[in-house]
Order: sequence, then structure tokens, then C-alpha cells
Amino acid sequence: MKKFAALVVSLLCIGCPASEDIYQVEDVGLRRQDILLPGGDVQGFDIPNVESDSGPITTEDTNRECETPADCQGLEPGECELVRCTTEGQCVLENKPTGNPCSDDDECTNTQCDGGVCTVTTQVECPDEDHNDCTIESCRPDQGCTVTNKLGTPCDDGDPCTAGDKCNEGVCIAGTLTCALGTEDNPAANCKALLTAAPASPSGLYWITTTAGPTEVWCDMTTAGGGWIRIGVMNGQLPICSLVAGLGDAAAVKTGTGNAFLSATTVSSFTLASDDVLVNLTAGPTIFTSSSVDWRWQAIADGTINASNVVSHGVQASVAGGAFGTLKNNGIAAGKKGPSLLGGVTADNKYTLVLGTGAQGFGAFVQDSSCTAQSGVGGVWGGTALPSVASWGKPASVFVR
Repeated sequence: MKKFAALVVSLLCIGCPASEDIYQVEDVGLRRQDILLPGGDVQGFDIPNVESDSGPITTEDTNRECETPADCQGLEPGECELVRCTTEGQCVLENKPTGNPCSDDDECTNTQCDGGVCTVTTQVECPDEDHNDCTIESCRPDQGCTVTNKLGTPCDDGDPCTAGDKCNEGVCIAGTLTCALGTEDNPAANCKALLTAAPASPSGLYWITTTAGPTEVWCDMTTAGGGWIRIGVMNGQLPICSLVAGLGDAAAVKTGTGNAFLSATTVSSFTLASDDVLVNLTAGPTIFTSSSVDWRWQAIADGTINASNVVSHGVQASVAGGAFGTLKNNGIAAGKKGPSLLGGVTADNKYTLVLGTGAQGFGAFVQDSSCTAQSGVGGVWGGTALPSVASWGKPASVFVR
């Protein structure tokens, strides 16, 4: 019985401070080292077992750094590098494929990745977008392509009649004029403008501007103040009632030979100083004018300025530099009405034809459908302005300015 009591006391004293005995006990999945503390408390330390509930733990598992590239926070890739997580769980830097875009912070270079380095392939070429000889395109690393105006640099303003052109604030300023006014390279607005700019200009061929481009014409620089453009020539009797489509060879108008008129379309392309019409006859020059908006060569050539509307148009005529007198309408006889061009009556009321056919007259009046022949005589407009000597059938030239 004493022996049994001693055994019980011995067991109760296990873990007492005096003994410091250590025992190893097995826990589930762990080897547990327990230390008995005073009062019977136990302090334990778990030590990993070779095997656990999740399976064997190997050296490879303990060395994994990543499962995805997002786990590799400590790596800082360069412009041409990327982060990768290997199959072994290691974080590594790899080069981006050659040709991948990159930037070297220089706006004047074209770059791409090559061997993990951002490499310059070419220099930026700034395009000449404004096609201006007075600007220069250049590249600045911090801005890229810029445009700068030239100052004082030689340039070409596109005018063949100027020399020594210079750049000024990005604009090409014309230099010295080298072509005379009235030439093909420097056409005048019209013959009147040419005479105003160069009063000593003789009559002859000059170039003027038109809506169809520069055109060569014959200018009369002396008759009735000068500055007239010849649009027609007539040598002998030429009964006509319309000149809209023109007549004969247009080249003959410049030489003044034969029977020829420019078309009304050609004449309307001119930039004229006025709508006056000059018929230069052997008996003297006759100028026809009107303030009517309908008074222009297009209407006259179409035969619409005639005895039936001369009053409404307020047509006036001046002969050989004399005062202008208003033409009058002497009336239209039944069956005698027809288109006419320019004309008038003498002081004794005898009709005088200047150009074309009349709207009424003595005897029969027949105009053919082609407006190039007639039988009988005809008259145009009434008044006292025209010469007493009949002008019909005489050589004449017709001008506008």
C-alpha cells in the first residue's frame, strides 16, 4: 500500500519545476513537444510533420516566389522588358519582342525595342504640309515638328514678271516688275486700263485678262479717247441681223481684214470699263451709249436694240466727236418690224444704216433666216445724230471698251 502511494505521488509530481523533465507526445499531424509548468500547465510547440493533411511538403513548394506575374512586386521592368512568372514559380524579366513600340522621350526619333533596349531606328522627317517657300519645317526634341517663318530669303511668288522676290513673315513678297503691262505674262484688265497705265502706248496687239484666261486683242489707242477693243471688222455691204454666234474667222478681227466678228460669249468674257460701242466708219467714228442695264454688246448682237425699244433704252449717239444726241423711234410700219443692230436717221429723216438691217424703211424688206442677206432697203432708229451721207455698205470696225 505504501509502495502504491509512492507511485501516485511520483506521478503527480511529473512536470514539477524541480525535475524539468521533458516528454514527447504525438498530436494529430504534428509532433508536439510539451513542457510541464508549475501547477500542471503545459506549454507546447508544434513542429511540422513530414506529412500533413494537404500532402507532402517538398523543397520545391517552399521555394516558389509567384503563381502569376502580379505576385512579382519587387521587379521593375524597363521600357522594353516585361515580368513573367515561370512554371517553377520564379519571377524573371524577359525582353519584349523586337519591333515593339517604345519611347525615348525624344519627339524627333522613331524607336522600337531590340534586345530589351529602346533603340532609335530613324529620325523623324517633318513634312512640308503648307508647300510654302517662305516657311521651314524642323523638329525639336521637346515639341516635334514645328514651322518657322523665313525672313529675307529669296523665293518665287509665281509671277514670271517679277524678279528678286523675298520672304517676309512667311509670305513671298514680289520684287521688281520685269514684264511690260499688256504682255501675255502681264496682261492688262482691258485696253483702257493699259492706256491709263501707259499713255504712250500705240494702237496694236496687246494681251488682256478675260474669264477664259489671257487673250490677245487689237487695241485702238487714239480714236475717241482711245482704249477700245476691236471685236469686229466689216469690208463692204454685210446685211446681218444677229452676231451672237460670231461671224467669220476670229483671227481676222485682230488683223482687221475680211468680214469677221467675235461671238457675244467671247465679248462678254472681257472686263470692260464701260458698255459703250464704237463703230469707226470712213465718214467718222460713231459712239453709241446708254445708261440702261440692258445695254451691252450681248443684247445688241442679238438684235434686241432696235427701233422698237430704242426709246426705252435711251440710246444716244455721238458722231465724229460731236455732242451726244438721243435717237428717236419713227414708228414701225405694219409688216416691217424686224431685228436690227446699230443705225439712225439723217437730219432730213432719211434712214442711214450703220450696221445690220433696219426695222422699217422704204420699199420691200426681207431678211433671210441666216441673217446674212436681205432684199430691199431698211431703216433703224430715228434721230438727227448720224451723218447725212449714207454709211451703209462702207468699211467699218466695231469696238467696245
